[in-house]
Order: sequence, then C-alpha cells, then structure tokens
Amino acid sequence: MLSALLLKPDVIAEVVPIMSLDDVSTSAHRAIYEAILALDEENKTIDVLTIKGWLEDRGQMPKVGGATYLVEIMDKVPSIANVGEYARRVRDKARLRRLISEAQRMAAEAYGTVEDVQKFIDGAEQSIFEISEARAASVPMVLKELVSESFANLQQRIKADRTRRAISGLASLDEVLVGTDPGDVTVVAARPGMGKTALGVNCFALNTARAGRAVAVFSLEMRRERLVQRVACSEGRVNSRLMDQDRLQPDDWRRLTAAAQNIRSLPVFIDDESGMTMATIRAKARRVASIARKKLGLDLGLVLIDYLQFVATDPKYRSREEGVAAISRGCKRLAQSLDVPVVVLAQLNREVEKRGKKPKPKLSDLRESGAIEQDADAIVFLSEEAEQSDPYKPTVINADVAKGRHRGTGAAQIAFTKAFTRFDDLEPGYEPDGRY
Repeated sequence: MLSALLLKPDVIAEVVPIMSLDDVSTSAHRAIYEAILALDEENKTIDVLTIKGWLEDRGQMPKVGGATYLVEIMDKVPSIANVGEYARRVRDKARLRRLISEAQRMAAEAYGTVEDVQKFIDGAEQSIFEISEARAASVPMVLKELVSESFANLQQRIKADRTRRAISGLASLDEVLVGTDPGDVTVVAARPGMGKTALGVNCFALNTARAGRAVAVFSLEMRRERLVQRVACSEGRVNSRLMDQDRLQPDDWRRLTAAAQNIRSLPVFIDDESGMTMATIRAKARRVASIARKKLGLDLGLVLIDYLQFVATDPKYRSREEGVAAISRGCKRLAQSLDVPVVVLAQLNREVEKRGKKPKPKLSDLRESGAIEQDADAIVFLSEEAEQSDPYKPTVINADVAKGRHRGTGAAQIAFTKAFTRFDDLEPGYEPDGRY
C-alpha cells in the first residue's frame, strides 16, 4: 500500500478515508505514512526525496531503515489499481489486533479482582462492540448517484420499511406522529399520572410486537411483575386498583385471564434492573436483538426506556445536566447502532404546574431539557384537556407533538381511561361528561 502511494501519490485520496495512522502496525511504516499525510496536508510533492527530507528533519530516518528502504518499498507493489483493497486489508488487520489486545486485557482483569461482575461484562461487551462498529469514513458522492440511491431507498421503504416503524395504534396520534422510524428517538413526556408508561408499553410496545417484531422494554421505575399485571388489566379492561385490593370479581378474572392469554406469546422482553446505565442498556438491547433473531427468527423492532431520568449516570459528570446529556446522546447512538426506533419516556418538571390549570407543556418544561430537546427526533407531550370524574369513563388527553424533526408538529386528542390505565381513540362525538 505504501508502495502505491510512493509511485502514484494522488491515490492518497482513496486511502485516507479508509485507513488511519493508528491502523499501521510497524513503527517504520507508520513513520512513512505519517510523512505522506503531512506532506499531502501541506500540499507538497510526495516522493522518496521529500519523504526522506521530512523524516530526516525529525530524526526518524534510522527508524525506517534509511533511504535504501524507501527505494525498496517502491518495488513491492503488485498493482496500484488495488490500493483501496490494500488499505481495507490494513484497516481490518488493525481491527483484529485491537480485538486481540482487548481480549488479552479482559482476560488479565478477569483473573484479578472484579468487584462488580455484571458491570465488568457490560464494559467488555461495549469495548468489543466499539471495535465491531469501526468503519471507514464515508466518501463524497455525486448528486446523480445520491438521487438514484435515495429513490431506491424510498421505494424500498414504501414496500417494506413502513412495517419497521413503531406506531402507537392510536389513529389520531399516528396520523400526526407518522410512527417513529428506525434510528429515530421519540420522547414521550408528561407529569405523573398522565399515562406515559401505558402509552409506551400498552400502545407502542404491544403494537410493535403484534406486527411481528421483538421489543426490548427497560422498566427502571416499575417492577416487571407489576408492569405485566398493569398490561393485562389494560388489555382486559380490568380495574387495576381492584386487583391491588384483591377485590376482583369472577367476571374480572375471566377478562384478566383472557387478556393474559392474548399477550403471553408476544415477543416483548422486559428488564427491570435498577440503576442501569446507557452502556448496560445498549449491551442488553443487543443481547435481546441476538436472542430474538436466533430463537424467534425476528428482528428487534423497538427499544422502550421507562424512564429517562431513572437511567444512572457516570460519576465523572460534574452535574446532573451533564449526565442527562450523556444519556440523551446514548439513546440516539443506541437507535442508530441497532437501526431501531427508540421510545424514551421522560418526566416534566414542576414549572409546568405553575402556569395555571391544565397548561400546555413546552420544550423548556423537560427536566434537564437542553440535550433531550436537541437529540430527540420527535417529542410528544401528554397533558389533560378535559378531566373525567368517573374513572371508568375516558379522560381527554392532548398528545402534542412539539418537535418533529422529519414530519413537523401537530396535536391529537386521545382517550385515557384511568381505571384501566388504557389509551384508546376518542369515539366520534365524545364529550368529557360522557355524552355522545
């Protein structure tokens, strides 16, 4: 590869996007490649003499074996036409060396004292994942190629990718939100009691699972047994409070049992470990994707995090805002690396309640809002439009899409039945007092 660069320096434009200086293993070759990169950056001629001069000025000629070795290198290139393939081989060998080095480091540490085994395993998995994700930089493309590629991708999305969107199953909300695409992060935010978890799990997660895709739910607030009970009550239209009080009637049990049968086969994976960091969530989400593919033959279709402010932050961050910013960026990296929609539930701060009765939430109402607002592709606020005193009759909830990076903003009204913690579309002609 170095031979090709010495014989025909203009091929450097093909090499640099693929191979970095760190990919070169031997010190002699690294010094020569560093000289080539430096001369190219200074827009100087690249040949044996200029490279020799650059190395001599820095006292590195002995490292490369003198001028004789530079001449020898020029005679070793099989074909200049294959320089891109040579660069890719160098890069891939470098990745293997990094993998070997990481494996040796992990083995050495594992033989020592490991206080938190799960944290160690998650860190090891993350290190290997970062190596596997290392890719060559993209290269500029002419508009003609971009148009062809873009329309080919568009046609593919029209045919198939629509099924990869995570939708809520609520017609009015999906009409505004148009689903959440793979690689997108959708934040659903509200004050307590507005049904964030119900919308995330009962709507987004279950609908994605019913469409034949696996779902990973990270429930950092609610224990999974409790979450499953709430889902079954919602599906069976059973008052969860009566269940908590052991006051279920025979008809309630019948509906609850039928609901449990309906949801038990859905490919939804629930993890309720407390104190998870984004590194742990990423590792576990990849694990779910692997299990779903190998055992069920399904792709991962959604990651749901309930909720953002319960994700643990690294102690290295000086403030909670910095920690939440790292979590927010981590959600976006998770969505992009797994190529799945990520729905994140979030809490609004108390400032929203100081603006009077039933105020409309704003982006600034997000707790530690700056990074969340920046990283999210869509933000949906839930707020009460019209309260219903009877818990068995729907409360009107505003679902306000306050940010839509790809599709704009808008609002929808949906029905939330508090007794069942269940969302539905409002029936035509519905009014808050229950009259039709």
